[in-house]
Amino acid sequence: MVSGRRLLPALAPALAGGVAAAALAVAPEARDTVQPWLAAIVLGAAAVALVLALALRRSRGLWVVLALALAFDAARRWSLRPSDVGLDAFAWAATALALPLLLAVLVLGRDRPLPSGGGLGCGVLVAAAPLLGGFIWLSYQERIIAAIVHEQTIELAGIPLRLPVAAWVAIGAASLVVLVRLLQRRTAFEGSVLGALGLASAGLAGGPGSGWLPMLLALAAVVVLVGMARSAFELAFLDPLTGLPGRRALEEDLRGLDGQFVAAMVDIDHFKVVNDTHGHEVGDQVLRMVAGKLALVGGGGRAYRYGGEEFTLLFPGRTLGEAKPHVEAVREAIAASPFVLRGENRPRRKPSKVPAGKPQPTLTVTVSGGVAHSRGGEPDATLKAADAALYRAKQRGRNRVET
Repeated sequence: MVSGRRLLPALAPALAGGVAAAALAVAPEARDTVQPWLAAIVLGAAAVALVLALALRRSRGLWVVLALALAFDAARRWSLRPSDVGLDAFAWAATALALPLLLAVLVLGRDRPLPSGGGLGCGVLVAAAPLLGGFIWLSYQERIIAAIVHEQTIELAGIPLRLPVAAWVAIGAASLVVLVRLLQRRTAFEGSVLGALGLASAGLAGGPGSGWLPMLLALAAVVVLVGMARSAFELAFLDPLTGLPGRRALEEDLRGLDGQFVAAMVDIDHFKVVNDTHGHEVGDQVLRMVAGKLALVGGGGRAYRYGGEEFTLLFPGRTLGEAKPHVEAVREAIAASPFVLRGENRPRRKPSKVPAGKPQPTLTVTVSGGVAHSRGGEPDATLKAADAALYRAKQRGRNRVET
């Protein structure tokens, strides 16, 4: 449930890039204004990506931006003169083939610090692509060149899309790889790369003389940069296991509160027994299930993972009487949702038809809660009061909410 809610934020940079491209398409004056600044935009995106890569110790975003920057530089060079069947056409075709493959490989890789062997290895891969293209052209590998530049035009909604056959295959394969990775990881980096791949492909489909290509490649670099920034936010403020905002996000939101609020501390009952009996993998599944229920809390509440098996619900501007029924509602929803234990031979995907036979073993999961009200006092004191109420709920039998 929580991971599904994270898919739209992961796609936000790509969607923003699509809206920006559409705005440029219908506003010629905006295109004329942006055109002289494209090189500065790409250079600035590369510089900021370098700073983020060093600060976050994650280098994939930098190499994606640099791959787009190299494609942008090539596009600017071949668009300075009329396209022909020579070097310009080959450079366009080679870019259309290599760029999607590079993006797919970078998405598949693990994020390594920039100075590490893995981080520098990705940089070598990005640099090797234009060098390999240059070698093929200069050594006149006739058959390879012919295979790279062989074109196929496809009409979409009356618009001719002109790309080499090899590029169509590369774009299709790369799009599938990036989409699968996005569904697996659901982070803004994968979402931004999917958007960048779409923008770059749209520009390349205009042919080697397309004036749109440099603009769309520059926009793609900005989209990836936004994805890197969003991923940095996720790393700092979102809990990677449950997808809920973490403790740092809770502290920031508490600082921004003005006036009364209600805080609830919620803890999974007998969670240590679950881990000791069924293992930490089942424990993680229980945490995700509870987080998914808490994320649906009503009454204007917001759920956070406080730490371990403990969660916080925050109700800005609410009174105790207004907030407590919503805490009770999620407690009841969790208790009414038995957790089905996954057997060792159980498939990862739920089959369409479950064969009749021995019933699946289930685990009853309950939570206890403590609720406290603040009238603009110290947030820490309110959290301590909620934690004390939680302790009383544990003492009085668990699966209950105390105030």
